[in-house]
Amino acid sequence: MTDLFEAVGFLKRSAPAELARLAKSGRDTLHAAIRFEVVFRRGASAENGSTRRSSESESAALGLSVVAGARGNAAGYGYSGIEIGHAALKTSKLIDAVRGGFKAAHERARLNASRNSALMREHGAATGTPAWIPVTPAQADVAASYQRDPRSVTNAEITDLTLDASRALSKLGHELAFNVVSAFTELRHELFVGSDGALILQGFAV
Repeated sequence: MTDLFEAVGFLKRSAPAELARLAKSGRDTLHAAIRFEVVFRRGASAENGSTRRSSESESAALGLSVVAGARGNAAGYGYSGIEIGHAALKTSKLIDAVRGGFKAAHERARLNASRNSALMREHGAATGTPAWIPVTPAQADVAASYQRDPRSVTNAEITDLTLDASRALSKLGHELAFNVVSAFTELRHELFVGSDGALILQGFAV
């Protein structure tokens, strides 16, 4: 892969089976989920009619959550997350990150469940209510809505926009002693995969 947004598509295809396998093999796992986000952003700012700075960034973040059960209908929650960045371009590293994240979140969830169970026994709080109540898994694919791909907007265009606005403000009069104008464009894809079959991909454009 050469584009981080391709990694979202790869996980959408590959993560459901991988997560189901991990959840099945993880002792006491009641539910597990993957959250994966890729963001591309360009921005610029101007100050008192002069260019201040411009920037461009692309990032990828991965998160795993696990719900584990214990005696007495106790539940525990564990989380793990990393800024995986461009390592996500390599499918093997991305899958390894998913597996490592699940392991860390699963260990924390089981520890949390065990301690919750101990507290419930100590204080007589155990009930017949299940630790985890499944819900109908949702599946959706919502594309970002835009007339122009945010990634096609250049730094020069954003810089000119902020510069023109800042210069216009500077001409309003001496009463306005200082001004800063900033603008950015962004494309964001967020993926959610649940071990219960949930699969949601949503895009955002600014």
